[in-house]
Amino acid sequence: MNSPDHQDDDLEKALVQLKPASLPKALRSRLDAVEPKRATAEQPETTGNNWIRILLRLAIPGIAAAAIASVVFRPNDNIGRVETPLPVSVAKRAADSVNEQIFTPIETNQVVLAAEELALLPGPHDRPVQLMRIRVLDYERSRAKDGSEILVATPREQVIPVTLTAY
Repeated sequence: MNSPDHQDDDLEKALVQLKPASLPKALRSRLDAVEPKRATAEQPETTGNNWIRILLRLAIPGIAAAAIASVVFRPNDNIGRVETPLPVSVAKRAADSVNEQIFTPIETNQVVLAAEELALLPGPHDRPVQLMRIRVLDYERSRAKDGSEILVATPREQVIPVTLTAY
C-alpha cells in the first residue's frame, strides 16, 4: 500500500504530463467576436482624451491625499482657547460711588457652555468612567438698596468624572 505522500507525488507527476485541450473553433470565433479589441504594446490607443486620463490618474489620488491631510492636520480651535462670554461685567449705577453701596445677591446661575469627552477609563466595580471637560459660566446678579444692579459673570473650566451606568 502506498503512503499518502507517495500518492500525492504520483498525482503531481500525472498532472504535469497533462496538456490542456484546445477550444473548439466555433466557440473560439464566438468569444473573439464578443470580446472588444484591446490596445497592445505595439498599437497604443490614440484618442484625443489622453490628457483627461492623465489628469484623472493624478487628480483622484491627489484629492484623496488632500482630504486625508485636512482631517489629520486640521487645527483644533478648542485647545487652549477659553471663550469669554459677554457680558463679563455689566453695571447699572445710580449712585456716585459703588464702594459706598452694599449689593445683595438676588440671582445666581450656572450655564454649561460646552462639554468635551476626554477619556474613558476603567472605574470601580468594573464600571467605566468617562472624563469630561466642561466650560461653565457662573453669573450673579446683585442689587443695592437704591435699585442699581450689577451682573458679574465668571467663566471657568473643569474636568469631571462621569460614571457610566449602561455600556
